[in-house]
Amino acid sequence: MKIFLSDPDFDMALALKGGRPDTVHEASRDSPGWSVLQEDLPATLKHHFTKTIADDPRFYSAHAVIEDDLADGALSSVIEISFAPWKSHPEERIFLGEHMVGIISPAHNGRWPVSHIEGAKRVQFAAKDQGMLDFTADIPAIDGWVRFCPEELPPQVRADLGISKNTPNS
Repeated sequence: MKIFLSDPDFDMALALKGGRPDTVHEASRDSPGWSVLQEDLPATLKHHFTKTIADDPRFYSAHAVIEDDLADGALSSVIEISFAPWKSHPEERIFLGEHMVGIISPAHNGRWPVSHIEGAKRVQFAAKDQGMLDFTADIPAIDGWVRFCPEELPPQVRADLGISKNTPNS
């Protein structure tokens, strides 16, 4: 296996195997054995690129834990992008809206080992302009909406939030 992509914390890795350059394999911290993704290489790269936008340290972010039955309503103004699930993020769904990306995934405690919060989802939006996220104030959240631009946070705060990407201003 030749790893071509992994996240900074090595929670997941994607790799190609010698004779099959279009078949992508995935391993994750929770499931370290390699398995074949349902997506081919071009779809995998599009999936990763779209997901990465939501975590881009130059974008403004808004995220919260909300009740399951409110999660789909929170994303009613955006369009879901159909990607095959990855085992490192099996229930994650990605959405695109005008000038924003949204991700919905199972809510968890934010610590290792991860334990999921029953009956809740984590919803995250990312946008280039902070004003594009103002609508989140009208969406009920269990833990309140957190809004920030990662690149504007001090390095220790970024580390505490699990934002490990370096930016040109870091």
